Amino acid sequence: MAVIVENQTIVLTGTVGVLYWDEPGFTAAEVALALAEIGHDADVQIRLNSDGGYASEAAAIHAALARHAGKVTVVIEGIAASAASLLAMAGDEIVMAPGSILMIHNPATMTWGTSADHETSLRYLKALEKSYAGIYAARSGRTVEQSLADMHAEVWFAPEDAVAAGYANRVGNDDATGTGAEIIEFPEREPDPLAFTMLRHEPGAFRNVPEQIKALAVANGWGKPRPTQAAAAAAPKRQEPTMTTKPTGGDSTAPKPSAPTPPAPDGNAVATARSEALAYALEVNDLCQIAGVPQRAKAFIEAETPVADIRKALASKQAADADEDEISGLHAPVRSERFSLAASMRRRVGLKEA
Repeated sequence: MAVIVENQTIVLTGTVGVLYWDEPGFTAAEVALALAEIGHDADVQIRLNSDGGYASEAAAIHAALARHAGKVTVVIEGIAASAASLLAMAGDEIVMAPGSILMIHNPATMTWGTSADHETSLRYLKALEKSYAGIYAARSGRTVEQSLADMHAEVWFAPEDAVAAGYANRVGNDDATGTGAEIIEFPEREPDPLAFTMLRHEPGAFRNVPEQIKALAVANGWGKPRPTQAAAAAAPKRQEPTMTTKPTGGDSTAPKPSAPTPPAPDGNAVATARSEALAYALEVNDLCQIAGVPQRAKAFIEAETPVADIRKALASKQAADADEDEISGLHAPVRSERFSLAASMRRRVGLKEA
């Protein structure tokens, strides 16, 4: 992954934060490093094209841009949707390129656990909504209630509409400040198992997507399943060649008709496959985090290990580790204590008692 710096211009493209290993994206740490490369007091131009990502990562990038001493000009190229629209609000000047789109809506998350866990997530989302609405309101001159209403409605703004609503200053396509791109390389990174909360950023999850955005999604392949998940299932089966002409020797047997061409993968099925793949990855990360072994999540996901098998593997290992940890210099745990430790670990990862 890389962040492109062209003198005083930073180009940010892709997911806000790291969602998939093989997709372009940018993090708060990378943006902070790019700003330091340019200089704290220097004017900077941010050229942004992103359909969203992690809510917390966007908030951190917004804070980094807001505290930059030089003037920050954000040029929205293509799209700034969901979490990306929040970080755009840090610009001292926000410019909508012709044909670009701005979208704001409510943050979303996935929760796995008890009713108390879901209630905690609800409180977190409510606080996040209020925090985001405050930023949108401060930038646009609207009230917090008006910005909350826009978020609840999931509003898509054309360039002129964004300017009219106060979320942008003008329509234009400013030239980059300087020439000669420098690519800052960063160490290989992996998704953070704890960073589950994000703004919904794939077109299949949006509620009020304009037709031009749907067309853009098709053209760019948004919503396609990950290669290790649904792509293989969607591929057509290999067929043996069939004869279409009469063989030599005068055999009058009529040729067999060719097998029908398999239909193209359904768009809804593809979007569903991607959503299922994301839900699977989140659940695996959650289980590994609960078990205290977050580093094992990547191997489970790459092997597409069934969730039931993951629960058993984690319960067995953690129960064994707990037995070893409980042995002190005075005595080893009695049999009933060991059973209690094993049962506790099974409950933690969601296994039913035998």
